[in-house]
Amino acid sequence: MVRLPTEVLTSSASTLRTLIQTKQISPVDLVSSYIERIEQLNPTLNAFITTIPDSALKTARNLERSLLQGNRYPPLFGLPYAIKDAFFTSDASTTAGSRILSSYTPNTNATVIERLNSAGAILIGKLNMTEFGMGTGDYFPYGTPRNPWDTNRSPGFSSSGSGIATAASLCAFSIAEDTGGSVRIPASHCGATGLRPSQGLVSRHGSIPISSSFDIAGPITKTAKDVALVMDSITGYDPLDPSTVSTKLPSFFSAVDDKPTIKRIGLITEMMEEPYIDQEIGTAIYSSLDIFRQEGFTVEPCSLPASTDAMAVVAAISESEALTVHSDTLKQTPESYGKLMRRRLMAAHLIPSRVYQHLLQIKQEMLDQIKECFTTYQLLVCPTQLQPAPTIVPLEDLTTEKQALSSYTLTRGPTGLAALGGCPAISIPCGTTSSNLPVGLQIIGAPFQDLAVMQLANLFQQHSSWHTLLPDI
Repeated sequence: MVRLPTEVLTSSASTLRTLIQTKQISPVDLVSSYIERIEQLNPTLNAFITTIPDSALKTARNLERSLLQGNRYPPLFGLPYAIKDAFFTSDASTTAGSRILSSYTPNTNATVIERLNSAGAILIGKLNMTEFGMGTGDYFPYGTPRNPWDTNRSPGFSSSGSGIATAASLCAFSIAEDTGGSVRIPASHCGATGLRPSQGLVSRHGSIPISSSFDIAGPITKTAKDVALVMDSITGYDPLDPSTVSTKLPSFFSAVDDKPTIKRIGLITEMMEEPYIDQEIGTAIYSSLDIFRQEGFTVEPCSLPASTDAMAVVAAISESEALTVHSDTLKQTPESYGKLMRRRLMAAHLIPSRVYQHLLQIKQEMLDQIKECFTTYQLLVCPTQLQPAPTIVPLEDLTTEKQALSSYTLTRGPTGLAALGGCPAISIPCGTTSSNLPVGLQIIGAPFQDLAVMQLANLFQQHSSWHTLLPDI
């Protein structure tokens, strides 16, 4: 096996695909080189919970043999990937980041994994995450994940390992899961590109749920073009998940280089207000808009009041739904959960039905606002996060109502809006702070306008180089 140079391993998935198809590199060498890189860097970054090098190398060898037999290249042929440890894998444990499932190995694969494997991708491991995607601030039983740009800072939650693995070039691409922002937040903090697809485009079969209303899998990659490449293989109707749509979908990869057929872009003003937004992030966002204007798009301020409270509504509804998943275990062995996750689940017990019904009414009012906004603007933009990646510290205990309000309902979360509306939303790198921390720009589309979102992100990356920056690790 040949050890591939760093400049190959840090390439985009689309570039690696070309190198494989032109026989400049082999899948076996690519897998073995990534495994060696993981062995070197994972003890510091804690991106992976589990690696499966033997299985990955076996798959790579089998793929190479299939070519000798005259078979055609599948779309993701030979590309090593890793996936958040919330998805079932039959040849590796699925912990969901919790001690409760430390020895659990399913007897089946999630649909997303079956589709990636069928497309020729090679699974090399399972990625670190907050406990069941909820335990933000709790102790990580499989090691604290660390941001490759600054290991004293958070890589973003809850798909922490997915953001790290892509940004640190430990795989060609990763798969995360987004309930309220867990694809886009790690992508933003780690300087990668991550898409939350429209609700219903990607099967949830074989993933450990948080919220039936908001959960969706999505890719974290180097570029928007890579996102389109992966999306072609994971989208589509799945009879095992009735929530998936059965309409015919476009080929995202073949159309991603086309200029989006839109005219007006709205900048969500509520997400640009001081003192909520870091000044350097605001400057990076405003500078990014010049690229869109130079390409002939109209970019205008757009007020969307629902954006300020969307994350609070998503959190309240999703935690109530998560309680239905964990209720029995919580009653039997509450001590098996991390303290903060346990508190969130127990708090969900206290939400009366009348409050939950009121939440659904508020959600509908917000959805009406979002729908109305998309009658004027084809796409919306805002920061992915209002502050740079924070220093890794345990969350404080909340002992007063004021503290609880400050930590949750009064915190503006730019990622909540797309989750609430079932909208596609992508985070792309658009700058760095003076501390050399990545800044993410979020592009949001109306439901099922995923292609337009990818096209605008790709257009931005054709005229900028932020996505090519690599952490010094």
